[in-house]
Amino acid sequence: MSTDPNPPSQNLRRGQPQAPQAEVPPRGRKPWLAAFLQFGCLFAGLGYAYLGRWGSFGKAIGIWLVLQAINAVCATLEYKGVAMAVSPTLFIFQVLTAYDAWKLARGEDRVPLVSWL
Repeated sequence: MSTDPNPPSQNLRRGQPQAPQAEVPPRGRKPWLAAFLQFGCLFAGLGYAYLGRWGSFGKAIGIWLVLQAINAVCATLEYKGVAMAVSPTLFIFQVLTAYDAWKLARGEDRVPLVSWL
């Protein structure tokens, strides 16, 4: 029998911290659809949005937009060397984030290179 006179819900109201909970993977999410949205669509980050990972979505779309802007400016100003370096970087970023979204939808560990997203 518990000696705590207050149930856990009342402890939360008094500002007492709750024990940390493990991250639960979203149920009913299709890994192939998360990867397709992340890699195959117009914007990077849609796979994270599909999974409800809004923080990762915001970071991924921000990085993608910055890389696209650098690529466009360098191509316009004829800095071909920089543009040729940024294009493969965009592709690698989208492949890694698509694989990460696929693993997240399956409930597996994140890809280490993009785990900070």
